[in-house]
Amino acid sequence: FAREVESSLDSAADFIFRTVTDYKGDCNGKTGKISIVISGFADPRPISQNAKFMDSDIEDADFDFFVPRGSKMDNDLLSKLRAYFTAKHFEKKLKSRDEYNNIIEKVEWRIEGKGVDKSETGTLEQKRRVNIKINFDD
Repeated sequence: FAREVESSLDSAADFIFRTVTDYKGDCNGKTGKISIVISGFADPRPISQNAKFMDSDIEDADFDFFVPRGSKMDNDLLSKLRAYFTAKHFEKKLKSRDEYNNIIEKVEWRIEGKGVDKSETGTLEQKRRVNIKINFDD
């Protein structure tokens, strides 16, 4: 699945890039502000009561996200980590392009951990996902 996921992430980054760089905030009286919201979800399987976040501390003021090493791992944290790492991937891809860097001050990134997807439909794989929402200020 790794190649499929990487390909999908690259396609999504390209879509975000085209969407935000094609937007012209000077038209129709818009302020030109763009918010990109990445929402992460987890599947309903429980995580061990002893599970801990074992990566290095995350101290990211830009995303208002802080997770110390050793934090208790649960599906809420897992869903927010999914959103965070996806957003960081997109941000890195977009920053490598000059057109994006010309509008970077207009872009605000937000991440949300939505916890467990409790819908009755979909496979476990489909419940482990991120949603991407791009908002343009009116």
